[in-house]
Amino acid sequence: YAATGWTSDSLYGGNDALFVELNVNGAIMASHRYGGTLDDVGQTIARLDDGTAVVGGYSATAGGSEAGWIYKIDEFGKQTWQKVFSGSTPSRVNSVSVLGTLVFAAGYWTDGKSKKTEGLFTIVDDAGETVLQRAVQLAAGEGASAINGFVLLPKGIAAVGLSKTATVSTATIRRLSDYADSTCAAAGKCWDTKDGCDDGDPCTRDSCHAALGCQNTKRADGATCTDGTACTRVDTCIAGKCTGIPRVWTETQLVNRFPNGSTAWADDSFIVVGNATGNGTTKGWWAVYPGPDPSEQFTHGSHSTTFSWVAKVNDEAIAIAGRRRVNGTGAQRMLVVMTGATNDASANEVVIDPTVSWSDVYGLAANSDRIVAVGAMDTAKSTNNSAVLIEVPVANFSKANAAVRKFGGTGYNAFGA
Repeated sequence: YAATGWTSDSLYGGNDALFVELNVNGAIMASHRYGGTLDDVGQTIARLDDGTAVVGGYSATAGGSEAGWIYKIDEFGKQTWQKVFSGSTPSRVNSVSVLGTLVFAAGYWTDGKSKKTEGLFTIVDDAGETVLQRAVQLAAGEGASAINGFVLLPKGIAAVGLSKTATVSTATIRRLSDYADSTCAAAGKCWDTKDGCDDGDPCTRDSCHAALGCQNTKRADGATCTDGTACTRVDTCIAGKCTGIPRVWTETQLVNRFPNGSTAWADDSFIVVGNATGNGTTKGWWAVYPGPDPSEQFTHGSHSTTFSWVAKVNDEAIAIAGRRRVNGTGAQRMLVVMTGATNDASANEVVIDPTVSWSDVYGLAANSDRIVAVGAMDTAKSTNNSAVLIEVPVANFSKANAAVRKFGGTGYNAFGA
């Protein structure tokens, strides 16, 4: 495993970003810290096949204020490059993903002139050079936007987050093009070439590099194609003919729903998790998109439950993690749930260590064998928090079979992904 986060037990001052590698038994094999004299935080991570990793978060040291931050770590834990979104603060990188040698990152930043908060999307190559960087409006109009997570689809990008007017914040899901264009008319166009970078090959992801020109990254083996119509999606080769269904490009706005995380599911669909409010209660919530109707969305928990993370277990099941507040006490518990993606009847939950005063999940990973959640817990509402890693087997998913491993104890310690 690899985990990122932060610790106040700092070598340099402020909080240091933390990167830890652990074996399958949860023992620490290596630990590294990054940053400087101010607060530096790692809160999202992606591993590459060669053993290196990319971390996203924010850095006050590198940016002079709270600035979005991504950096790459080699297999020995050495930082090989970093990108800082300074000059437009506050800003954060909330989610990263890797495709081939390209790093995709998203979050938010504040325009230096208008002071408006905008969704941030960027693509960086293996050497740390910017391939694409742009502001993204999740909803039509001039309101603020922030991207909390995204999924790379076979064609395009699904972004989830918040869009805001002067007084109202709205949960928003938006489908973008491969180049983070948010309208159908602009989709598939490279920003500095006239005709875009489509090479006509249905098995490449097409992008543009400011210095190198068009880049056509080979996709994984599959039958994805394009029928030549900009406003179709899920184009599939059938008996040599490419056939697509209408593409939805407008935003989906959800009443009393607040999305926090997402993951790819099957074909062109993805799963969104968060919380649902109504009748004085807050419940964990998830749904599969492109959408079921409102009656086919699912909620879990009787009160004060929030889902923040989701991961695919197998072709039928998902793992979800979040937190639950205890009424009248102010206590907060880590929560891990395993359920069918389209059936809430099989939902089974594990509440982690109900004796602690406060705990929260900051990251989740899963496969067909096990579910792993990371975060932080405080046993006595003190200033000494422990980073924590939770491992639960899929075959015997229960609290009795959950392994809880704590790290640290001096200062504030947490695993963020």
